[in-house]
Amino acid sequence: MMREAVADYRVSGQLIALPLLLGTLGEVLTATGDREAAMAVINEALAVVESSGDERFEGELHRLKGEVYMHHKDWDSAAACLRRAGQIAHTQGARWWELRTSTSLGRLVLQSDRGAADRRAAREALAASVAWFTEGFDTADFQQAKQVLTELS
Repeated sequence: MMREAVADYRVSGQLIALPLLLGTLGEVLTATGDREAAMAVINEALAVVESSGDERFEGELHRLKGEVYMHHKDWDSAAACLRRAGQIAHTQGARWWELRTSTSLGRLVLQSDRGAADRRAAREALAASVAWFTEGFDTADFQQAKQVLTELS
C-alpha cells in the first residue's frame, strides 16, 4: 500500500515531500526485514534531495540509512551515516531530527558493544538532545530517547 501511495504521489507531479515519503517507506521496509529494498528507496530519496536541492529531510534520510546498516551489523557504515545525520540536523537547527539521530547513535553503541569512550560520548550527546525539549515528553521519539539514555547510564 505504501508503494502504491508513493507511486500515486509521483503521478500527481508533486515532488516536495517525495524524499520524506520514500524515507518513511524505507523505514517500514527496514522494520519488515526487506533491508535491500529499504536501502534502495533511501538512496533514491537522497538522490531526489541532491537533484532538487531541497535538503529539509537529508539528515533524517542519513539516519534511516544508518539504521539499515545497523540491521546488517555494519557498525562503521552505520556510525558514519549517523554522524553525518547529526551534523546536518545540528546545522539546520532541527532539534527533533537531532534527537532521533542521537537516539539511533545510542542504540548503535549499545548494540555494537563499543568502548566506554563511545558510550560516554553517545550518552552526553543524547542527554544534551533530551535537555533541549520543553514539551513533547509523551511522544514516542522522546520516550525512546529517554529509554536509550537510561540504558547508556
